[in-house]
Amino acid sequence: MTAHDLLAELDRRGIAIQAHGDRLRYAPRSAVTPELAARMRQHKRALLAILGDANEANWHAVSLADYDYLTGPRRHPRPCPWCGGRLVHNPACDDLRQGWVPTIPFGKHRGRRVDQLPADYVGWILAAEVGGAEFRDQLRRWLAAEGRP
Repeated sequence: MTAHDLLAELDRRGIAIQAHGDRLRYAPRSAVTPELAARMRQHKRALLAILGDANEANWHAVSLADYDYLTGPRRHPRPCPWCGGRLVHNPACDDLRQGWVPTIPFGKHRGRRVDQLPADYVGWILAAEVGGAEFRDQLRRWLAAEGRP
């Protein structure tokens, strides 16, 4: 077994390993059997060489702007409520959104779909600003998608 095979086995077992100077650090310690620890001691020099190179990651070749982007905080858009995707949607997401119709969360029509309500009631909700702002925004988007005024 080579050091690369040992790294692959550690990865399969969910054990994270890092080189810190001339020492190996790994977690979770409870997942390392005595036999596996012996193999890690046997291949320690090779593991340190491989992991030491990986830790260096050739940062000298990366521009400062790219370094800031790679190591800085992520500002991803909020996940899609339908598929959970942030930058790419699941192909079925559009089908789900087309079949979605908002339901009324309040009043005598609570729980009913908007397409089952009289048009003047929907107009009253929007004109009188009844319900939450998020609900009204959803309602407006749905009406626009349906081609209704």
